[in-house]
Amino acid sequence: MTFTTRAYVEEVDREAVLALRRACTTPENVADYPSLTDLHEFLNSVREGQHIHIRLWEDGEGQLLAYANVALPSGFFSFLIHPLAWETSIPTEIIAYATAMCAASGVGEEERGLGTNCRDSDEQRLYYLLQAGFVLEEGEVSVMVRTLAEEFPEPKLPEGYRLRHVAGEAEAEACVVLHRAAFGTQNMTVEQRLSIMREPDYNPRGDLVIEAPGGALIAYCICQVPPEENAQSGRNWGYTDPIGVHPDYQRRGLGRAVLLGGLHYLKSRDVDTASFMTSSDNAAMLGLGTTAGFHRLYAYHWLSKKV
Repeated sequence: MTFTTRAYVEEVDREAVLALRRACTTPENVADYPSLTDLHEFLNSVREGQHIHIRLWEDGEGQLLAYANVALPSGFFSFLIHPLAWETSIPTEIIAYATAMCAASGVGEEERGLGTNCRDSDEQRLYYLLQAGFVLEEGEVSVMVRTLAEEFPEPKLPEGYRLRHVAGEAEAEACVVLHRAAFGTQNMTVEQRLSIMREPDYNPRGDLVIEAPGGALIAYCICQVPPEENAQSGRNWGYTDPIGVHPDYQRRGLGRAVLLGGLHYLKSRDVDTASFMTSSDNAAMLGLGTTAGFHRLYAYHWLSKKV
């Protein structure tokens, strides 16, 4: 099989990448990163500045066979390979490309490296990454689920606090400020938040926040129901993540309140199972999920490679 490789072209290649994800999809990997939902968000034109390290591989007829992206300076590495292309040299070329991008990033040698994740039951992908020099890190990202057939309580809030949905894109910046405070990170940007709000399956009624007296946003939960992914997997899931609470307002039951609000929203959408993901070292989130009736279903490994 002959193929060529080239850079991603805005507004030309987006649908081809989405079609590649559909071709790669199985009932087991439907939620693996990058999912259709992830790609709808990431490939939105509002985030075009993050697309400069996307690389594509095509066959002689122009059919897309593979996609790879390296986020710099973090080194987060994601890729898709068409089922018919795994036995070609493309998998090796993808690793070579990611390694070259990371090496040229300007990040100091001690900090330079690639990182990616892999579902614990995806033997092909895990073998590929280990053979390419990636190593398994300690811990995991747990996928937590609970049925919505069983009863769950209404959210309870302190007096003067209000659970509501986000009031459109005008609150995108306030949502970013809350996310950064809740997770202690600068990774979320207004462009990323807008891409979430412009994803085809986004429903503002599932974009929940808790407002404190005075109007500050202090907790949030983004709930989504992905019809196409559910059709591909044969299940009827909805998601209640991410969930975040401003550090000044933690340990007041606000995380539980916004999560319960999310469960009620998903129930109103006739979803039968709710799910979220969290790191195995996030004891607070794992505890919150457990008390709300969630249990671990499977997990993702984190793998890294020094460059």
